[in-house]
Amino acid sequence: MALITIPWVLDLFNGSATSFRVLSHESANIQLPLLVLAAAAYLVTHQATIRPYRTGAILSEGAMPLPHWARSLAAGMGLLSFAVLGMLLAMARLTMFSLSEGAAGSLAIFEVLTVPAFVVAAGAIGMLIGRALRSAVAGILLFAVLAGGVIAAFYTASSASWLSLMVPLDPLDPGVLPSSLIDRPAGWHLLWLATLIVVVLVAALLIDRLPAKVGAPVLAIALAGATVAGAMQSQGPSPSVLGERAGVFLNPADLQNCRTIGIDRFCSFPEFESRIPAWKDVVDGVRSAVPTELTAQGSIAVRQSLDAVNGPMDSQGSLPLAVWAREGPLDEALATIPAPMSWAATGDGRLEEHDVLSFAVDVSATMVEGVPEPSDHTIVALCDAPAFLVLWGAARADQSTEAAFGGFLGSSQGGAVWTTTVRSSAGYSFSPSEVDLVAQLLAQPRDVADQAVASLGESLTNLDADIMEVAHLLNMPAPVQRPEQWACE
Repeated sequence: MALITIPWVLDLFNGSATSFRVLSHESANIQLPLLVLAAAAYLVTHQATIRPYRTGAILSEGAMPLPHWARSLAAGMGLLSFAVLGMLLAMARLTMFSLSEGAAGSLAIFEVLTVPAFVVAAGAIGMLIGRALRSAVAGILLFAVLAGGVIAAFYTASSASWLSLMVPLDPLDPGVLPSSLIDRPAGWHLLWLATLIVVVLVAALLIDRLPAKVGAPVLAIALAGATVAGAMQSQGPSPSVLGERAGVFLNPADLQNCRTIGIDRFCSFPEFESRIPAWKDVVDGVRSAVPTELTAQGSIAVRQSLDAVNGPMDSQGSLPLAVWAREGPLDEALATIPAPMSWAATGDGRLEEHDVLSFAVDVSATMVEGVPEPSDHTIVALCDAPAFLVLWGAARADQSTEAAFGGFLGSSQGGAVWTTTVRSSAGYSFSPSEVDLVAQLLAQPRDVADQAVASLGESLTNLDADIMEVAHLLNMPAPVQRPEQWACE
């Protein structure tokens, strides 16, 4: 309980750790820490099972009126307490996420029910091994083997991994999705675990002399159910869902709701409307961070997009931004900017923060005058004044982007920053010179830094100034030298 709950309690004092969670995905992610409870169920049940043999108490059990298998069945019912505990812990954690800022998605009940199912399954396996081998050493060794198998399933990208107690979500394939497009075989996996529990418990009871005429038919039916469920859960996403993902990637408008806030337009999947305030904060923050004299005036259109991995093969992960821009009220905007499915504000360098920083850079690059838009699968290497303004506007936009910028620097080497659009291969790069100058400014008091950058609107008559001149105008120390091999656009 301490191993599971102490990190959760600490998260309560760090709101950013529980913010912007997707409940449909966290319903699956919650299974991983609760494997600790499954391990406890195995060990406790195994020790309780072999105790009568280890202490010699089994010799006096023959005087009891109930048959041995009935007493074992009654002991097995104690696993229900572990199941209830696991369910309570899972729901407490998910409730914490649902009440936090930016919560999105919906609860996946089959994923949550997997927690009590695999906890009971682990305890039942402990009982079976205890009845069959009656050895503490053998139980511990087999526990290590089973734990190794569960861990191996984490890194096995195959259908066989579904034969484990649980299968974690892959954060990259296919990324965060609306609930209707996830298509994990959670229901079949839950049925497989349920039939596995019956198989294991009946096998243990047969060892304890359960009459074969009762146990054999139940065992046969459970084995048949486990075979069917095991086969169905191993098929992967259906072709229809994969096709729907590709269609939504190219044309998400039919599934999205749009809102006009001020002069800007924001479109999101219905489950993710809670993210719109975060996107708006970034857009407004960039507008206030970059001097008005150096920005293009106009509205911004933001449309949430699936990750590029969900695009059809012939699209090569290219977003149809030109098509999106012609959709009704979006066509008058400066640009249509794709917003990521994921979001984070922890500053610890997690993958979601790269999406946050990339989105902010896309917004800032659209607003700063004269910054070229990257074509498909190209990285625009921005340098000097344009690069500084774009990166400053992105990093200074709000707390989420500043945390993402700091997290990126803390988890990377070399001092450079690069961003991509919704994990596709098009984006921007910034040399260590611009990154260092932005980092220096962020370390200054906010009002001092903002006033210094605001003065650039009058000092920079054009955007041809190099980074050393920008640092001089800001009254900042010269930033680190740009590597000689760095190629600027």
